[in-house]
Amino acid sequence: MLKEFSLSDNEICLNTVQNMVKLLGFHHKRSQKCSDKRNIQDTKDKRFRLIEEILNHFQIGRKFIYIDETGFNTFVLPLAGYAKGSERCVYEYKKRTKNFSVIAAMTEDGILGYQIFQKGTTALELF
Repeated sequence: MLKEFSLSDNEICLNTVQNMVKLLGFHHKRSQKCSDKRNIQDTKDKRFRLIEEILNHFQIGRKFIYIDETGFNTFVLPLAGYAKGSERCVYEYKKRTKNFSVIAAMTEDGILGYQIFQKGTTALELF
């Protein structure tokens, strides 16, 4: 990298490296997790077969009930804030916050029902 940017060893600092990385076309981004099996051919084939099966059920007029679960808690911490001069922006919070889960069922005609659970849920607890 030093040769490509014509720099000597004593001209390297963190800002220089960050600028060189940007010049090479890289950008700092939030990372995301992704399963290594997500896009292998076997997984794609399974997805395709499932879609075919669902479409067959639609064609014969079957009704679907959609069930979904989402979790949330009462912990809310701002990502940014204001502080004087060189002081850090610090928020105090309770260490214990409450977790909730909401499970809802609906059809194309509307919501059939929902249930709120205090604490998280797992599939084994529900079915």
